[in-house]
Amino acid sequence: HIPQGACTISHAEPGLVTQATHGLADDTNVIFYTTGTLPAPLVAGRQYYVMYIDVDTFNLSSTIAGSSIDTTTDGSGTHTLWAEA
Repeated sequence: HIPQGACTISHAEPGLVTQATHGLADDTNVIFYTTGTLPAPLVAGRQYYVMYIDVDTFNLSSTIAGSSIDTTTDGSGTHTLWAEA
């Protein structure tokens, strides 16, 4: 995995990851790290898969082509996105 930079993750059904011009395709494997806490149920260092929406946003799944993940809390801190090389 290589660092992609800071991103935001919404508290929503489903949770929405925003990073300007992320360049990630459907089913890309990603990991998040944070200086605080990620929105629940996301866990830092755990692998997730991109569900592409547009150039700036995507949802997450715990499996390839799986269901999107709903986030149930706001989280805190600065979240960093890492994507498979």
